Amino acid sequence: MSGDALGPTPEGQLIRQVRDLSIPRLSIRAAAKRIGLSAEQWGYVERGYRPAGAGQPPRPFSPPAATLAKMAHALRITPERLESEGQRPDAAEILREILHHEVEAADAARAAETLTVAKSNRIQSPPMTDPAGSRPTGPGSTRSTSGASPWPPAASPTRPAPRCSPTPPTTRRRGTASAPGSTSATGYGSSRTSSAARRSAAAGRHRVDSTQLVRR
Repeated sequence: MSGDALGPTPEGQLIRQVRDLSIPRLSIRAAAKRIGLSAEQWGYVERGYRPAGAGQPPRPFSPPAATLAKMAHALRITPERLESEGQRPDAAEILREILHHEVEAADAARAAETLTVAKSNRIQSPPMTDPAGSRPTGPGSTRSTSGASPWPPAASPTRPAPRCSPTPPTTRRRGTASAPGSTSATGYGSSRTSSAARRSAAAGRHRVDSTQLVRR
């Protein structure tokens, strides 16, 4: 029996078809290197048989489920396709587990990266102050349970009172007239003096007139 009479297996045909259609096209050696497999073993899977000893006919070759799952994963073959076209449900189940572990590892890596970025931002961000501006509210700040500020109130700046220059006293001469509406003592005294002088002058004139009448 010759190797051509044996022919490739369904999983071998699927592996070879996907490898030939890959862009860029992968050689058997390059594809086998991705999963740490020898090029000879990869070729056995695609051909579906392996040579025997001298004078012995080739024997059919079917790879283990774990090896076939790694080969399909290296070529990005889906578990559904490996199960339907390759007719290897056992290898398709292992391939599903491999993909599931990859998804879990990717999610864990993203979560760790997000946590690292959040911690870095928390450390670099300055502490915030509340609307009253009395105490910090950022990470690591201590707040008073009674609601009062733990720090003494800031002293408000005080402005010195403006200095007024003293007004020099005004002196008035006796008898000088005051401005309208003035209530100074000097103005009142001058008015009283003038009135008394006028009354005295009138009385003098009256006496003179009386004396003249008597003489007549």
